[in-house]
Amino acid sequence: MIRISGIGRYIYMLTATMLTDYPQLQVVLAGFSIHNQEFIGQLGEVQQKQIETAVFEAPIFSIAERLKGMQVINKHRDVDLVHIPHFNAPWNLPANSVVTVHDLIPFKLKRMGPRNPLKHRAGKMVLENSLKKAGRIITVSQATARDLLQSYPDPALQEKIRIIPLGVSPEFFPLPHQEIKAFKARHHLQHYLLFVGNRSPHKNLKRLLKAYAMLLEKYPALQLVIAGKRTVLPDEVDMVKKQLGLNMVREYENCSDKDLHSLYCGAEMLVFPSLYEGFGLPPLEAMACGTAVVVSNTTSLPEVVGDAGLYVNPLQTADIAEKVDMLLSDPTLRNRLQAQGCQRAAMFSWHNTARATMAVYQEILKG
Repeated sequence: MIRISGIGRYIYMLTATMLTDYPQLQVVLAGFSIHNQEFIGQLGEVQQKQIETAVFEAPIFSIAERLKGMQVINKHRDVDLVHIPHFNAPWNLPANSVVTVHDLIPFKLKRMGPRNPLKHRAGKMVLENSLKKAGRIITVSQATARDLLQSYPDPALQEKIRIIPLGVSPEFFPLPHQEIKAFKARHHLQHYLLFVGNRSPHKNLKRLLKAYAMLLEKYPALQLVIAGKRTVLPDEVDMVKKQLGLNMVREYENCSDKDLHSLYCGAEMLVFPSLYEGFGLPPLEAMACGTAVVVSNTTSLPEVVGDAGLYVNPLQTADIAEKVDMLLSDPTLRNRLQAQGCQRAAMFSWHNTARATMAVYQEILKG
């Protein structure tokens, strides 16, 4: 899952940081061969020597994934510890294992879960197996831990859970004004709102687009940039754009980290009205770039943003438009939130995430 949105960044940054911070660590990286080689190619020579690879090639959430995952586990029974970075762990998960649960989106939001009842039940069985067999469960937020314990109120599970927030990559920082100006000129951008994330229904892009349409009455030159991949074609962005005639929406489906950095820095603000987030990396990355954020008042986002952003009810289109308007029309407020955001983002580092994860590994090893 190293190429899957926020989970992919977690896998990449956690692994790379742990290899750097713990030179004694030896890792067998199981995944698609091409993904493994791409990852290793971006590491330093010292870190490359710490890695072996194992072929684990199967569609995500498939029967083949279950079977091949079990083969990988069986082949590496001699390792000290197994870490599965999402709940879709193999059935024969050993006791010396850690599973990271990012969110319960497929089970909490009907539109995001499998439409086939059998697949939905199979997904729950995979999750329940992971919760039962793993030695420790890492959640990336208090919100996800709370969701887990509400769904599975088991004292044994509560004892297993460790909450470890994600970090912000050091590549996200405020860029010089001239560099931002040149980027915007190249991409024909002027004043724009920014959304970052995949285009799944729970991201609430339908209401964001409708709020943007309301704002155009007061700010006719305002642009909206959506940086994220479609999950279906056409999706609700395509449909609402056509319905409302929104011809100033710019879309970046395959955005490099370098361009993403510039998009963050050049935006008037990040608008992130998601219905559900296990953590929410885009607001954290935007704050690290010195950009103000408007986010939902739900799930994990208040844990990430704290008092450094404006909050909206994601179900209220008018509230989204009102808070964006508030920031657009009040430079003093925007400047204050930008400063607070930089301070807030500095509290989240991948080194902290790696250190806390290593502490969980040590619990397993001592056990």
